[in-house]
Amino acid sequence: MLGLKIHERMAGHIRFFKKSSTNYGGRELEINTNYPFEINIHTFCKSLNYPFPFDFKGYAYFPGIPLPANRPEKMSRPLISGKMGISHRGVSYNFSLDLAGIGNLDLDGAKKYNYTLNWIKFRKSLVTLPLTVKKDGEIIGEGELVYQEPLYIFPTGIKITTQKRAFHSLGRLPQQLLSFAPLFISEDCPSDSLGMIKKQLNNLPRWGYWFLKLLSFVLNIFILFVYRKFPRNLTAMQKENFSNLFTSSRIINLTFFPIMATIFNSVFSSQSFREKKDQNIPIPPSTVEEEPWMQLNLTPTIQNSKEDFEVDVVVVGAGAAGGALAYELARKGHAVAIVEEGHYFKRPDFTGDRFEMMHNLYRNQGINFALSSSSIWLPTGRCVGGTTTINSGTCFRTPDHVIERWGEELGLTNLGLENYFSQVEEMLNTKAVPEDIRGGISNILNTSLKNQNYQHYPLRRAEEGCDGQSYCILGCPTSAKRSTDTSYVKEALRNNAYLFSRYKVKEILRDGDKATGVRARLEGYGEEFSLTIKAKKVVLAAGSLQTPKLLSNLGLKKTLPQLGKNLTIHPALTLGALFPAAVREKLFVPQSMGVSSKYHPDFILEGYTLPSDTIPLVFSNYGKELQRVIDNINNFTNFSAMIKDPVKGKLILFKNAVIPQYFINKRLQRVLRDASVLLGEIFFDAGANTVYAPIIGHNRINSKEELYNLNKKLPSSFRYNLSAYHPLGTCQMGSSPNNSVVNFRGEVWGMKNLIVADGSSIPGPLGVNPQVTIMANALRIANLLEEKLV
Repeated sequence: MLGLKIHERMAGHIRFFKKSSTNYGGRELEINTNYPFEINIHTFCKSLNYPFPFDFKGYAYFPGIPLPANRPEKMSRPLISGKMGISHRGVSYNFSLDLAGIGNLDLDGAKKYNYTLNWIKFRKSLVTLPLTVKKDGEIIGEGELVYQEPLYIFPTGIKITTQKRAFHSLGRLPQQLLSFAPLFISEDCPSDSLGMIKKQLNNLPRWGYWFLKLLSFVLNIFILFVYRKFPRNLTAMQKENFSNLFTSSRIINLTFFPIMATIFNSVFSSQSFREKKDQNIPIPPSTVEEEPWMQLNLTPTIQNSKEDFEVDVVVVGAGAAGGALAYELARKGHAVAIVEEGHYFKRPDFTGDRFEMMHNLYRNQGINFALSSSSIWLPTGRCVGGTTTINSGTCFRTPDHVIERWGEELGLTNLGLENYFSQVEEMLNTKAVPEDIRGGISNILNTSLKNQNYQHYPLRRAEEGCDGQSYCILGCPTSAKRSTDTSYVKEALRNNAYLFSRYKVKEILRDGDKATGVRARLEGYGEEFSLTIKAKKVVLAAGSLQTPKLLSNLGLKKTLPQLGKNLTIHPALTLGALFPAAVREKLFVPQSMGVSSKYHPDFILEGYTLPSDTIPLVFSNYGKELQRVIDNINNFTNFSAMIKDPVKGKLILFKNAVIPQYFINKRLQRVLRDASVLLGEIFFDAGANTVYAPIIGHNRINSKEELYNLNKKLPSSFRYNLSAYHPLGTCQMGSSPNNSVVNFRGEVWGMKNLIVADGSSIPGPLGVNPQVTIMANALRIANLLEEKLV
């Protein structure tokens, strides 16, 4: 039977005014407190009777409520079902859900449309749904939901379909994507790959789902046009030709990158694949350590709505700078509040599931690229701990020549940054990577560089008790890595700082040229979850991409000509190699070794062993060549060159978005080529059979002769697959507004009580990992700031 299907998402709140149970997720529910509430449903109308009757099914979501690690699925996203009646006058609805810890709840309500010339009132009557919450027939609460999809998306959620298909939210797209897998991968996909694809699609925004659907359609048409067959009917030879086409064409690679990323992630990061290849799978603890200071982490679920606070200092961001500065001020007795957009994840949350962790810990789920002549992936964190939660923990002090350059070019003399290095290193417990967990790359470097003029050494890292779980960039499952969430932020809370996690700062409050506080809210859940913090000093530590946006939205773009400019990053080039014997161990530190030389001052070698699902995307090898690598995954490793940035980029700033712009020049092209040749030499000298480069047209290199042929050419920047890290300089320090955004104290030119303390104030490039520099500078600014608070 045909009918009308509509997809809807609504978000708002529920307020309980009678206790219905002892606890939810280990915490007693508070009455008269707004709890964020969201439903995502698919409705179906099977008849044209008036008023139109709709059945609906979907799931509910209560974000931010802490849940035990062994929680049942319904505890985090309980299923809902119900009915709705729609007429020209209004709508009525009733649905139920089984909420673990509370029991079965009935939610119902009705409303009339307010036909008036007042657009605001009319719109509110259309998109707002009041709710009554009942348990066993007794009213125990009330709530309100608001449609979240903008009107231009609304038509894409309407579809004529059958009742049987109405509640299959993803349609045929998961099966369609999985059917493309044999075109890129030779062997059969693991049994749990389809489930992994569904999981990814369920967590995409609606526009992302439709974009993948469009690409899937285009790919089908492309295959039909080229081969005159559907994908499932291609012969083995045609599949190999197809994979070769993708290997050789940069444009085709970029066009269908989202489809390939979805497929490879679902296949090679699935648990069955990792078990088959004897890769380490972390097992998070089932309980959380007793942490009484976490009572000062106020999430929107336990924070009374629309409350105002007043403190000495409010810090925006809980990453390298925000955590260090908050700790330094809190331990000296000042009232400090940290506001962080992301969640405070703990050990049970770090499952090692690549997609889940990217979704939880990374900004834009890790889909962050620079606008460039090359493909440059630029990941940053969005969680308590910021990018320190997803980095490798590598620690370097600021090089002396960089500090000298600051004095010569920007007038930054006698900063005294070196006075804080030892404090940072003590807090982070920095030490060299122990020999037993350096991994196979250590042996390769020992073999290749034994008699050469290259210095290779174990890197120093922020860790305490690391056992080589190898999931550093997905959140350390043992809390051994001393990222800010396990060091500075924790110690700040223990010294009575407040942390407001899951609140996004929407506005910096000002009184003329004086900053007076911030206004923040839980994104997407209405004004009920807003927060205003008044402060004597406002410190921005949101990172090199987000802090300039906040300043731009404050209206300072015209008065600060350097705002968003002077962007430096460390472009990274990765080469892989296949060896005749195993070089990948089960337990190891992914970034354990460094290589530097006076002969190559423009880069240092500092590799991160790639997870298996990213290997094809980095090296653009598919079909039989990819299968050769995957079949011998433990014989495969890689190493990277981190370039000492010779380019200055900038940010394109919008009210709600930031686009990094970074174009590769000829000098950087030459450095990339030189780094490729050196990395290739290291691998071949260590006995590699084949070297893989992230350069279209030079994907596979079989000998040193082929490698040296690459040295005679200068591949176009368009052919490279690069990643980049450590964005700095977009609000750099200096001696005047003509060369900077802030002075040596971090104070924004032309504004009082507004300070920038994060990596955006650090003039780049450093040529080394910057977290020690950022933290030391934050401690320095905290001490300068304290002088004005006393």
